[in-house]
Amino acid sequence: MGESRFRGRVAVVTGGNGGLGKAVVTAFLAEGARVAALGRHDAGLAELRALPGADAALLTLAVDLVDARAAEQAARSVRDWAGRLDILVNTAGAYAGGTLVGASTDEEWRAMLDANLLTALHAARAALPLMVAGGGGRIINVSSRAARQVGSGAAAYTVAKASLETLTLALAEEYREQRITANAVAPSAIATPAMLAHATDEERTRWVTPESLTRVILFLASEEAADVSGAIIPVYGRA
Repeated sequence: MGESRFRGRVAVVTGGNGGLGKAVVTAFLAEGARVAALGRHDAGLAELRALPGADAALLTLAVDLVDARAAEQAARSVRDWAGRLDILVNTAGAYAGGTLVGASTDEEWRAMLDANLLTALHAARAALPLMVAGGGGRIINVSSRAARQVGSGAAAYTVAKASLETLTLALAEEYREQRITANAVAPSAIATPAMLAHATDEERTRWVTPESLTRVILFLASEEAADVSGAIIPVYGRA
């Protein structure tokens, strides 16, 4: 991987202040991209501004992507800042479990669908016109092994991630002729600081690191993956 693999490209990373999002933002900056990092709270985004190369190449936006209009405004801000949008990586998401379907509430389902599906839908819908105008693009969504290996007590999360994978396939099908690819990575547990705080020693050695998952994401965003679209790539580590 060269340091200029993404020079001249503009990447948007949702959930940019999360454990995975920060790794993705850092990697894109290191490889020459201009990056717009989106997060719900500016406090978490502020840490990204200290990253190497962030001075002129990083835009941070506090935006609630559950709000479709806010997503559209964020896309306009990226256009005004960089003039284009080439890559969208949706790392934004959330997990909640512990409730069986029969005891679940509509509020629990809405929370999981909002965080894991609607954020990605709104971000993609806002980004697509800029990608089409620019002659192509890359969309990478972050799903989960849970979308295919259903466990007990996390139905809302599982359905939301499975729906995200279906959205990914729809985007790949509908925008093939516009040279826009859409793929998803499906990790097991990710060894972010928040997850590691509750991990056993064995889990720490088996979970996928944010840096490892980021390498797969950047491959999908690169020219090397121009012919890859509609893929759901498992990244399980040894978990």
